[in-house]
Amino acid sequence: MAKKVNREETWYQIQVKRREFIEQNQRILPISSLVKILGVSRSYYYKFRNNSANLDKDSILKNYILECHEKYKGIYGKLRIKAWLEKTYSIVLNHKKVYRLMKELGIKSIIRKKRQSRTYKTPEIVRENILKRNFKASNPNEKWSIDVSYIPSKSIKFHYLCAIKDLYNNKIVGYSLSKFQDLEQVLTTVKETIKDKKLSNLVIHSDQGFQFTHKSYITLLESQGIKVSHSRRGKCLDNAPIECFFGHLKSELPYLYSLKTDEEILNAIRSYIKFYNEERIQVKLKGCSPNEFGNTA
Repeated sequence: MAKKVNREETWYQIQVKRREFIEQNQRILPISSLVKILGVSRSYYYKFRNNSANLDKDSILKNYILECHEKYKGIYGKLRIKAWLEKTYSIVLNHKKVYRLMKELGIKSIIRKKRQSRTYKTPEIVRENILKRNFKASNPNEKWSIDVSYIPSKSIKFHYLCAIKDLYNNKIVGYSLSKFQDLEQVLTTVKETIKDKKLSNLVIHSDQGFQFTHKSYITLLESQGIKVSHSRRGKCLDNAPIECFFGHLKSELPYLYSLKTDEEILNAIRSYIKFYNEERIQVKLKGCSPNEFGNTA
């Protein structure tokens, strides 16, 4: 039976060997050349040279955790930092150790605000809850989740974002922005998202918002052979995937982008969705971004 490799220790030993290599060869070549050979910076070498022979592994790990924390403006918690360390530096740590080091550094992820209460209009047409909280999809374009949420703005009351999420890889496959929360925004988003796609056996799930129970919405989808699924009244967890996306967006957006003007807000939302699809680590996707896990386009 093959011996299990401790990847954290292997990584640590590499740091020691790099320092020893430079110290052994600095009489032959200048330090500037040696660090280039190793692919590290001069500051990297001096930092380790000034430490004791027994390097403090936790101090090294803290530097990487801080790098991740600063790069993503604090939006990653212990699980995503754990995944980032493995993905970026091949460092495997227990999430409890990451959490301990974060506490010692005095850093933490962004804490989301509590959800605001929502008001409902009387639904016009309500379909069966097909998903029944089974959010796993085996293929792209099998299950979509849709909703509309507001993005607060200083200059006007709200910007409304309508977004559609593919439950196969959590990718935002369609979205639109509007200053008004109306049926037309939802219809436009759906039309643009399904355009030029070969769809069969697709289910689109939503809550019982007035846009999603309107006859025009139901007719549009069912005329395309798309099944309509609705959450139970007042059960927000029935549509948890898209609710989760909006929660991340609202809590992380102010830390990643400037939101002083309407134009900045609109650009920030577009940039965030691109970041969410292409780069943002998702633990449930095995440390991948939606695009890395599988492209639904």
